[in-house]
Parts: sequence; C-alpha cells; structure tokens
Amino acid sequence: TNLSSGRFGLALAGAATAQGHRVTVLAGPGVVVPPDLPSVRFGTTAELDAALDVLLAADPPDVVFMAAAVSDYRPVPTAGKIRSDAEELVVRMVRTPKILPTLRARCRPGATLVGFKLLSGSSPAELTSAALAQCGPAQLDFVVANELTELRGDAHPVRLVWPDGTTQRIDGDRNAVAARLVAEICPAVRRAASLALIDLGLDRVVGAPRPEPDGRRDGGRHRGAARVAPPMRTAAWTRRLAAIADADRTRRTVPIEPVGPTLGRLEGRVVVMACSNDYLGLSWDPVVREAARGGGAGGSRLIGGTRPAHERLEAVLGEKFGGSCLLFPSAWHANLAVCATLTEPGDVVASDALNHASIIDGLRLGPARRVVVAHGRMDEVPAEARMAVFEGLFSMDGDTVDLSACPADPWLVVDEAHAVGALGPEGRGVAAARGIRPDVLVGALGKAYGAAGGFVVGAPELRELLVNAARSFIFTTAPPEPVVAMALAGVARASDELRQQLADNARILRKSLGQLGWAPLGSAHILPVVVGPGVMDLAAQLLARGVYAPGIRFPTVPVGQERIRLTVSAAHTRAQLDQIADAFGRSPG
Repeated sequence: TNLSSGRFGLALAGAATAQGHRVTVLAGPGVVVPPDLPSVRFGTTAELDAALDVLLAADPPDVVFMAAAVSDYRPVPTAGKIRSDAEELVVRMVRTPKILPTLRARCRPGATLVGFKLLSGSSPAELTSAALAQCGPAQLDFVVANELTELRGDAHPVRLVWPDGTTQRIDGDRNAVAARLVAEICPAVRRAASLALIDLGLDRVVGAPRPEPDGRRDGGRHRGAARVAPPMRTAAWTRRLAAIADADRTRRTVPIEPVGPTLGRLEGRVVVMACSNDYLGLSWDPVVREAARGGGAGGSRLIGGTRPAHERLEAVLGEKFGGSCLLFPSAWHANLAVCATLTEPGDVVASDALNHASIIDGLRLGPARRVVVAHGRMDEVPAEARMAVFEGLFSMDGDTVDLSACPADPWLVVDEAHAVGALGPEGRGVAAARGIRPDVLVGALGKAYGAAGGFVVGAPELRELLVNAARSFIFTTAPPEPVVAMALAGVARASDELRQQLADNARILRKSLGQLGWAPLGSAHILPVVVGPGVMDLAAQLLARGVYAPGIRFPTVPVGQERIRLTVSAAHTRAQLDQIADAFGRSPG
C-alpha cells in the first residue's frame, strides 16, 4: 500500500460525499485528488500550518480525529478535511504529536482527540499495546490502528483502541471500511460530538459542534437524528457490566404485585414478603390508602410547589419530634441536605463506619473533612469534630449504638429512618428511647409510616439554613400531595399497639431462627442473617419455599459479610413468621 497517496483518505472522502456530506480535502504532496472533490493544496509545513489556521479558526471543532500514520513511528506528510452539512468538521491530517496542544487550544472545551496510527504487531494484543503507548504521551483520547501485517491488496482492516485497552475491529476493503466508518461515525459525531474512530493509516478527523437543544442548527436547516448511543460509544459501559457479571454481582429489578400487607405476587405465585420496610403494615392500611388526594406539586418548594398539605405535615412532625421540620422527597435527599450543607471549610465530621450511603455521599459533597470511626466507637470521635453522624437503627446490621456516649461538643446528627414510627416513645426513634435529643434528626416517611419521603427536625435556624442553602431541597420538585396526605394519615395511624406487635413479631422470628442454629444480628425488627458467599443460593432456597428475601452482597455489605436481611412487619401473622423460619431450615454451621 502506497501510504503517501492517501488512498484510504480519498476513499473516506468519497464515502462521505456519497452519504450527503460536503467534503474538502486538504491534500499534501503526492496526493492525487479527483476533480469532483474540492481541495486545498499544501507543499510545505508552513503552508499546512496556514491551511490549518484557516480551517480550525473558522469553526473550532468538538472532535478531532488526528492521524499520525506511522511506520517506524515517523509522520506521513498528508492530511485532509471533511465538512458535513451539519457543520461537523472532519479534518484528516498527519502531524507530529507536538501539534496536539495547539489543537486542544483551538478546539472547543472538552474536545475529544483521536489518533490514527499505522502500527505493526503479530497479534491484536501487541497491536493494542503499541497503540496504547501512543495514547498517553500524545494526549490522545483514543487510537485507531491499521493492522499493518494485514494490509494486503484492497483489504484495509482497522482496530479501534481505547485508553483502557478495549478494542473493536472493523474489516473490509478500503471502500467498505470507509463507508462504514462514515455511516457510523459521522452521525454519532453529529448527535453526540464526543466519539472517536476512523482511519486508516494516515488520517485524522476533526468533528462536530453539538446540536442545539431542539436538535436543530442553522435555523432548522438540519434536523438532528434521535440521540441513540452507537455500540462504540457504550463500550466502556459494556466492559463495566461484564466485570460486574464476572464478579457475580449483577442486579435486577423484580416486579412484585402486592396482594396484602405482607404478601406479593412474584412470577405468578404469591410469596411472603420478608424484606419490606413497611414495618407497621401501614402501606396497606385502608385509611392511609384512601387519604391520597391531590396531584403533583409541579415545582420546587421555593417556586410554586409548596402546598398547604406540606405545611400541615411539617407542623405535625415538628410537634411530634420537638423542633422545626422540613420535608424532602426522600430520606436520601434529607441526608444529602444535612451532611453537605451544615458544615464549613475546615470543619471535621465524624461518621460511623456503617452509616448509610446517603450519609457518606452527603459528606463527600460537603466541605468538611470526614473522619470515619469504627462502628459505635464514640471514643474515636475527634475532639475537634464539629458534627458527628450516626444512624439510630442501622439498616444493614439492625443494631443500635450508645448515642449517650457521643462527646457533647459536636452537633449530633441521628438518621432515624428505620426507627421513627417503630421504636421509642410514641415512635420517636432510638435517640428518644435513650433520652437524647439530637441537634438534627432525619426521618423517613416511606417505612413505618407507609407513604414516601423524608424529613429533618431541629432548631428553627437549622430549617431556615436548609431552605436557603441545601441544594437537594432547593433544586428538586416538592413531594406530591397524595403522598403527603398518606404520610399525614400514616403518622396518625402509627400506634403503640402496632409497635408492640412489631416488637413481638421480631422476637418470635429471632427465637425461631435461633432454635434452627441461625444467629441473626441486631435487636429489633431488622434481622440480618450473615451467610457469606453462598447467600444467593440461600435466597433461591427461600424463594422456592415461598419466602422472598433477596441476598445482600457487596458493595452494600463487605465481601464475606453477604447476608439475608430479614425485616419484620407488625402485619406478619404467626403462620407467616413460622413459614419464614421453616424456609431457612436448619443452619449448616
């Protein structure tokens, strides 16, 4: 193959023309350009620089496919440009890596640079290794490599190489490969302006300003196609999914049709639900269900989304928990607000090692330095801590910690999501049961109260600060009226009798499992049974015996601590509790 002739580049230009793109070829010495293709000639480096100045200054590109086609890693003196009717630039050029900083400066911010290298290798692995060696030093985002040993006759296979080593091969003669690349790449560049691919052995393309939000540019002359990610664009996601599958950590959503407070129809048969957070059975309570009235809020709380129902529920919760209350769409939103908003740069926050992911993520978003303390070790809370965060009832271990041992100086934040409504005097949570009033209490409305949403209770200044500075409150739609009405009914219906029944049911199931040799963790209505790597087999056994309690695996819990996390409801019957225990059978340990 005579590389200096630029035959693949011309094939690419021809394919682009045939598919409706406007093409201009930037042609170096020795390149014979067909008369029907507009071209700009250059014979010296200075002339090439001048041509590039004109082309790149006219419309700075989003994507640059740059070929430094090399044999023995020497640049080949040829280049070109393709310009589509959607204003994409596809500039093919062959330059040394030192041009890349200049190109990055002229491209749009975040532009993707793709290199085309003519590389030799006796195997795809060697070719990939050689391509990757070109990636980092040259500041390239991708490399497209010709398989030099297979360039025979018209055959012109190319291999796309990502910096992580992911590859894809495209086979065919030069015209077929060029046509496929234009067909797949140019639309992808037009839609997404972030792809990478083409060439050949000597080309480099530049490409594509992003379309306007309505999919049109230039007053509607170009209609953007539907944004569908091409296979090459999703390769990194596919690779990550494969790694998850290889680690046996693939998760699936399982549709379940409730047919009672503790029963659900799954795959055509009714099973006992042993994993629900509906601790008091109130999501099935007719009063709670019939309370649902109204519609969606239609906006954030600060922009037309506050309804009288929101204020009524905040008043009820504030009175119940002793402070000023602010509602959130979920307890996750509430934890993000508290953990990311209350501290300032230079502060230190202590966080229990088993805290929920929403607490961890909130602290990561905040300005304070996070110090993780061993589970329940209040003596590890740093003396300089401004805030200390713990759960009331820990969601995966089902236990509590001695909140009274926390140092007095830091603000105490207690996430009572799994405790409010279910534990403590009048269902006010673990802290209240210990006679402690935290500075900040976070609660959930979608567990014991049978509805959905979250809330924060504390001093009036706390509420005011969250309203004015908490991004997860300000920038989200308010909870819908029907859900708020259900929560109001759920709070009213959460009685001491239901809490006592919940405690009795938890005690019965814990005792039954113990008699079978199992040792569930915790002390309340969350009963984790640590199994280890065989947890999914046990979960399948439970389901086969009519009990739904999926296995909990990494990253939710540490490797080796895989478990069945049983949750009890006040609505479970004694027969259902016996069925759950019988489904486990005798422990093999």
